[in-house]
Amino acid sequence: MTALVVHTEDGMVGEGYREVLTTAGQAPVEEPLEREHHAASARLDCYRRFAADLPADGGVAALAPKLAATLARRRPQTSQAGPRICATCFVQLPTTGVCDACS
Repeated sequence: MTALVVHTEDGMVGEGYREVLTTAGQAPVEEPLEREHHAASARLDCYRRFAADLPADGGVAALAPKLAATLARRRPQTSQAGPRICATCFVQLPTTGVCDACS
């Protein structure tokens, strides 16, 4: 049930969760994001044991909403290739692909 407790500022279980695992005789999870995923799985187990309103499929492990939102903002946007450059004069090529300076 300790996995249900997350910090209000970042939505993470934090270092305290690591100590709970050690006390319970489980191997501690050192990497923070991996620890959060472990806690998400533990929360789902708790919900499956005690909650009365789970989805028909039993639900899926999910990060705390605040943490999930933070991680979504950090994900890199789909990167587009940079501008094409002329191999001779190193000027950005126009959309035609033919260098105006070298042609």
